[in-house]
Amino acid sequence: MHEYIDIASATDKTSRLMLGYAFEMLLKSAILLMNLGAQKDTIDLKFRDYGHKIDRMAIDLELALTVDELKLLQIASQDIVLQARYPIGKVNDDGYIAELNKRNIQLADGNIFGDMVSLYDKIKNVVAKFDNDVTNCAEFNVFRGSDFILFMRNGGGLSSRAIVTFSAKFPDGSKRKSYLKEVIEAHSGKIALVYTYRWASFSFFEDTGKKLIPLVE
Repeated sequence: MHEYIDIASATDKTSRLMLGYAFEMLLKSAILLMNLGAQKDTIDLKFRDYGHKIDRMAIDLELALTVDELKLLQIASQDIVLQARYPIGKVNDDGYIAELNKRNIQLADGNIFGDMVSLYDKIKNVVAKFDNDVTNCAEFNVFRGSDFILFMRNGGGLSSRAIVTFSAKFPDGSKRKSYLKEVIEAHSGKIALVYTYRWASFSFFEDTGKKLIPLVE
């Protein structure tokens, strides 16, 4: 049996699908800002791990959203992977019609769509200020040691994050925040304060080239 879609239901599906993709692209741009300094392969694998789970991205970004707003993001994710994108699977005629009607009713729900548009505007206003708010400017610092590179970002509306890439020969036992601080203070003199004055506020991660691993003290 072929799936016949009238103009109204096709418009509903397209609108929800495009809105879902808009959410995804917006939040991915913020995830990139949060992880500046990470390797390209690491970012690619991180996005692959997210899939289309928009709510997970919002949680990782620590956006101030309510439970109901997170549920709307889950619906947007479902729109991308199932509701608005893919046809109904193989079922009997009665089951097909029932499922088709259920989908079309949900997709045509003007209240859900209106709430999703409002939520998109809310998140967009927050994300647009990342690194672009004169009252909360972002700071970026890079320290290049002999066997590691440390990238630090602070402010700009995102939580402070430091990402370090170690050389292949770097000893595992020295992969600690305290060791990095010792090296910076030993080799930077007074300039060390540029890197260390907000040290405790940073979350540190090792970039393995595949994923970001929290760094121990």
